[in-house]
Amino acid sequence: MTAEEMYISGRYPRDTKIINFKEGLQHKVSEVICIKCAKRWIAVRPYSTLLKELECAHCGKGYCIETGEIIETD
Repeated sequence: MTAEEMYISGRYPRDTKIINFKEGLQHKVSEVICIKCAKRWIAVRPYSTLLKELECAHCGKGYCIETGEIIETD
């Protein structure tokens, strides 16, 4: 099942933004939190994406920080 199919089937919250990565793109996985509304989520993004570019579904850009939680990606 693709990410888009999971979104349509309701397995992802409706405010989830899905972006398809090119195969082999170097990426980072980390838990982030919006310091404005306290929403937490797992962000998977290219290394070139800055935290200030991440967007909370409720508050917009500029409020996200990493929690420091270690995410195992193996």
